[in-house]
Amino acid sequence: MELVPVLLANAGTPFIWSSVFVLTIGNVIIAWVESTILDRKFGCRPEASFGIMLGANFLTAGIGFVCLPWLTGLWQRLSLIDPIRAALPTLVVAWIYTFLLSAIIEAGVLSILSRRIGLKVHPWRASVWINLASYICLIMIAGATGRYGGALNLRSRTIWMKMTRPMPTFDLWYVRPDGTTVTRFKMEPFDPSKGKLEIDDYRDPKWPRLKPSEKLNSPQALAVVTSPTGMRYLKFLSTTPSDSPVLMKGFDPKATLERTREVNGLQAPGLYAMGPSRSLEHSKLPSFKVSSFLWPGYDFEITDQQTGESFSFGLESPFFQWRWGNLIQLPDGWCIAEKDGRIYLVDLKLKQIGYLAEGFGATAVIPGNQK
Repeated sequence: MELVPVLLANAGTPFIWSSVFVLTIGNVIIAWVESTILDRKFGCRPEASFGIMLGANFLTAGIGFVCLPWLTGLWQRLSLIDPIRAALPTLVVAWIYTFLLSAIIEAGVLSILSRRIGLKVHPWRASVWINLASYICLIMIAGATGRYGGALNLRSRTIWMKMTRPMPTFDLWYVRPDGTTVTRFKMEPFDPSKGKLEIDDYRDPKWPRLKPSEKLNSPQALAVVTSPTGMRYLKFLSTTPSDSPVLMKGFDPKATLERTREVNGLQAPGLYAMGPSRSLEHSKLPSFKVSSFLWPGYDFEITDQQTGESFSFGLESPFFQWRWGNLIQLPDGWCIAEKDGRIYLVDLKLKQIGYLAEGFGATAVIPGNQK
């Protein structure tokens, strides 16, 4: 009915295939279940009610497809809850909305055609009963095939300064949403007595306007690369190396950069990877393994290499998905991640997340460390 698939390339996830099933064969099964309930509980003629219920289900799905993204977006904008904490409330609101929408539309259809199918009770009563049956099935399917790790595992601290574990000191470089400003944000344990944070903005009229990639599998982000002579440059690495502009020169040659498979500082994405996944963790066996995958719900996978526990911060639901990208693993179980034009600091050990900044294409540098 209202389960809307997000169709991408390649194999797809169990949720995507279950959504395709619900919108095709599943709608036929739901119409059969609803017409059977109308027949056995309310005395309707099944040969007449089946076609009507099938048409009503497809009508509801079409209206939900158009209206639901607007409703969930409006709820998230008006909600006083931060975007991470708003995930579960948004899902609850969306399920209630789609149930009411289905009940209203099908009550209207039953009211208009009640004589034709022999309905002997109020259309509202019949509509509520048949939708209760169908929605129990839909919720079970969505619960079994969706991915809800982000909503269930992540504890939001709203902003990074409220996170409870001591964090490493590093420089965060990122592009502001205007695409013309590069910002250096000195990340260190917050000290209110200092009065302000150390933030520097850099602009140059010669720089091209930077923007995040529109392709799902394109690693575009800032990176510090090293020339054969040892000079370090800040570049914005795009899909085509020749199009990657040099922004700044003269980085600290002793600084610790991300350890990657490629010489120039950006790890090539693996098969179906969701953009770059980089690391400044230099121990032989890092505490956590962070994986980035193409599909929503699978694009922020973590394995605790000491305990063997695996968990996810991804989210793939019937109504919206989180799209994580540009994962940067830091020492001692910390990570940088991007989602929806925002940059977050993630504590993998305590499963906490804190908002850092609006922007994209982040990279991280640990100054003055030759490891």
